[in-house]
Amino acid sequence: MKKKLISMLLAAVMVLGVTACGQAEVVDSSVASDAVVESEVAEAGEVVYPLGAEDKTITMAMMSYNFKIAGDCTNIMDTPFWEQYEKNVGVNLECEMFETEDAFNLMLAGGDLPDIIMWGPVLTNGGREGMLADEIIVTLSDEEIAKWAPDYAAALAANDVAEKLLTMENGEIVGFGNWNGDVRMSATNGMIVRGDWLDDLGMEAPTTPDELLDMLRAFKNEKGAEYPMALTAHRMNLLFSYGFFSTPYGLINGGEYHVDGKYELGYMQPGYKDYLKLFHTMYEEGLINPDYLTLEQTTVDGMLYDGRTGMVQQSVIAGLGSYVPAMKEVNPDAELRGIPSLPGPNGEKPFYGATEGTIGSFQGIITSACEDKELAMKVLNYGYTPEGQLFMSFGTEGVSYEMVDGVPTYTEIITNDPDFTMGQMCHQYARAGSFWPWNPMYEYFVQNTALPEQRAAVEAWDANDRLLYKMPEIEIAEEDMAEYSRIHTDVSTYQSEMRAKFVSGEVDIDAEFDNYIQGLKDRGVETLIEMKQKALDKFNAQ
Repeated sequence: MKKKLISMLLAAVMVLGVTACGQAEVVDSSVASDAVVESEVAEAGEVVYPLGAEDKTITMAMMSYNFKIAGDCTNIMDTPFWEQYEKNVGVNLECEMFETEDAFNLMLAGGDLPDIIMWGPVLTNGGREGMLADEIIVTLSDEEIAKWAPDYAAALAANDVAEKLLTMENGEIVGFGNWNGDVRMSATNGMIVRGDWLDDLGMEAPTTPDELLDMLRAFKNEKGAEYPMALTAHRMNLLFSYGFFSTPYGLINGGEYHVDGKYELGYMQPGYKDYLKLFHTMYEEGLINPDYLTLEQTTVDGMLYDGRTGMVQQSVIAGLGSYVPAMKEVNPDAELRGIPSLPGPNGEKPFYGATEGTIGSFQGIITSACEDKELAMKVLNYGYTPEGQLFMSFGTEGVSYEMVDGVPTYTEIITNDPDFTMGQMCHQYARAGSFWPWNPMYEYFVQNTALPEQRAAVEAWDANDRLLYKMPEIEIAEEDMAEYSRIHTDVSTYQSEMRAKFVSGEVDIDAEFDNYIQGLKDRGVETLIEMKQKALDKFNAQ
């Protein structure tokens, strides 16, 4: 795919007579955003924005949870971003929002399709192959990409991993992908503690399970925390899937990962048994809230603000970015601190941690209902142009950002709104921090994590080997999808229920762990592993 695209780009350049000044520029991802790749064809003027097609309409559909904004605004079309986006692209754009995945899937199955769906095909309908077989979406030929989406072609040519993930086994591409070329943007989630409490207690961030328990006990007994670590069901899931405390037990994480191409499920490993015991101890001693299965995140946030808890799991932008200013209002002396995953028993680097957005599955996919494929592709290509990447990252110059010493810099409309956080305002004026077919600029991430507490947290959360083990967004073969979906539902439900029972002590871990493993096998987990391995092998062979 790549060689053919590159040759097409070069051929187009020769035909258009581009000089050396029009050669592609690739920014080193170790320094800045590797997403800023200038296409030779685009510079030569093959696709020029605005397109001047305001009399034409391209329709889109997306999930509401991919549109993150507080307040009364519930549709992306009501934001300043959308108004400027239409002007920049030069096309009338309409978008329908769906509250649930079931509603979205009903739309797909019903056949009343928009021109573009903003959706990860690995999530539904047998993946890309299933959606193609059902005639929901269409493929993009090499010729079409080179001609109508040259900036996207250049971005793919500059990123081997992204191209591999987005290219099917037969060499076809479906959709316009989203990826963070800079790995520094992937460590965006982790454990947050009351750093001032640690200092008062003369303690450091824990490096062993015993030190973790001692810290939580001190929070409870000496700082008066009702529940030293406060969790919701979702946050408990992340503690297992991200393996923040699992390395001391020889466990990568409690979810899925691969080791040198071999697919593994952490919740079937021997170390998982001891990992469960750690959480049972926390539960039994009242170090975590027993109602975590039903507790709302807003309640957890309130517990942090009023001192009922001293440890939570959250993200660097929406979490720390909101917590730090809010905490200063209620307790100016409080300090929040991100801490790293626990290392191994002999000081080995932590195996895992939160890994987000290195390669996203979220894509802009053209459907079979689209009557103007060329226009739809040109609309989606905009996000990969230098102008489009700047707009998606920072919004509109003179409104949401200004150029300061050559660096796009958010204005106070983003950084100092009295009602909304910086992240929420970014979603009003740009796509920074949310999904869209484009490649985020590293500069946006720096400014969205500008607080000292955020920068220190990112550094702490980055200190692990997660990228060695993280599973790519692989797709189950279409012929396996029905059976896989059934098994996956049964296995996931069973292991989640058993984890809750083990943690609470309703089921004894030592007495019942072997029966639990057998229960997974009885529900077909070994077949699930075989299907995942098959998909991983297929991906690695591309």
